[in-house]
Amino acid sequence: MRYCPGPTLREHRGAMTGAPDEAALLDCLDSLFGALATLHAAGCVHGAISPDSIMMLAGGKPMLLASDAVRA
Repeated sequence: MRYCPGPTLREHRGAMTGAPDEAALLDCLDSLFGALATLHAAGCVHGAISPDSIMMLAGGKPMLLASDAVRA
């Protein structure tokens, strides 16, 4: 896996002063569901999605981190 600097979703949310708006949440979920659809299409299951397994990239885009829980 390539190195991507940034906070986890847990760290990102902890640093926020208020709740994210609906558009930001929908954009984040759309990206995460896309990643899951790609995994599922390949016959894999992540199995350990949590705020600590999602990295927030520059621009606010989430990246689902690979884990030992990913299995076919």
